Amino acid sequence: MRGVIAAFIVSSLVSMALLIHGETLLAPKAKVRQVVREDFYSLERALTAYRIIEEYGRGLDREKREELVKVIMEESRRYGLDPLFVLAVIETESTYYYRARSRRGARGLMQIRYFVGKALSKEMDVEWKGVKTLYDPVDNVKLGIYYLAKLIERFGSIDVALTAYNYGPTYVSKLLARGQRLPLHYSRKVLRAYRELLDTYRTYAGMDRKGTENLYLAWKGLYR
Repeated sequence: MRGVIAAFIVSSLVSMALLIHGETLLAPKAKVRQVVREDFYSLERALTAYRIIEEYGRGLDREKREELVKVIMEESRRYGLDPLFVLAVIETESTYYYRARSRRGARGLMQIRYFVGKALSKEMDVEWKGVKTLYDPVDNVKLGIYYLAKLIERFGSIDVALTAYNYGPTYVSKLLARGQRLPLHYSRKVLRAYRELLDTYRTYAGMDRKGTENLYLAWKGLYR
């Protein structure tokens, strides 16, 4: 646990003072975005992530759990995502089981299919070892966070990006081109898990329920 805390303690000293409160949403949008993004990488966020991985991360020893939390925090920061949002995707995809495999062949914590993982590894310069890479918790999360950020940038919407993550961007693009309605059940499931994780987080941050609701709304506003 000390390894995780040490990795983020410097930035956390600043961001801990910038926690979201009810009045924050009255500030200009640019200020809200700055505060929300700072809060993404606070010590409380890291502690919440570790607590979740420790409780539900089946088959991972302590060293691997610490390494996984560190990577989730670092890669989320790299691509401007909330680590708790990433955890919500992991929870929805694999329930934190790094050896999870779907009927369609998606593998690992973020359920990445072989051909997708291979393509992403080339873009990221991650060593590709086939299925072994997908079952490595750290590599899988690196690929998954990058892919998720890429889809958000491409579609400009959390709901659409999550649908593309689940169904594939080609399929989603075809539906959009035809003006057809997107299946949003997966997106709603992820966002429901995200809100539940925010409730867990607020116990560390000392926030009330209104504060976490405002945090959620401000977070959604970042991608509009």
